[in-house]
Amino acid sequence: MPSINGIKASKCLDKYEIVFVTAYSEYAVEAFEVNALDYLTKPVSEIRFLETIKRIEEKLRTKNIINTIAAENNNEIIFLSFDDILYFEYFDKNIFAITKNDEYVIKHYKSLGSLEKDLPQNFVRIHKSYIINLNFIEKFIKEPVSLEMKNKKLLPIGKTHLKEVKKILKI
Repeated sequence: MPSINGIKASKCLDKYEIVFVTAYSEYAVEAFEVNALDYLTKPVSEIRFLETIKRIEEKLRTKNIINTIAAENNNEIIFLSFDDILYFEYFDKNIFAITKNDEYVIKHYKSLGSLEKDLPQNFVRIHKSYIINLNFIEKFIKEPVSLEMKNKKLLPIGKTHLKEVKKILKI
């Protein structure tokens, strides 16, 4: 860069995660002093690039500091804590967040798949219509294969999700 180098530029970008990709290995120590997420030297191998991608994904997962989701309630937008949500249900072209005492419409997601990507790790897809909070499972039922949640609601486990659910639940 003609007027400023990458190290100096990164000092101005403290809200962002930085990955340096450069031909100059001699600046690596300085890069990590400004909290670079990674430092790649050209030519970058595919394996090294994929390691960096994994590092970025992990950082994004752990950096997810938002612990609420916006939901509609009558004429208001309220913010539900993920800790209060038992599960999400897709029904009649709407996504509902189900809590112990109520249900709320989640409008800013078009599908459970798009919602699933933004949820904390304790939420798991069990069916095409359900994503559950693992903290609110009461029982695993063998026939028909389903989960009983703390609110006594029985949720089916889809065939495509059963193996993963059993693995997560260690059953």
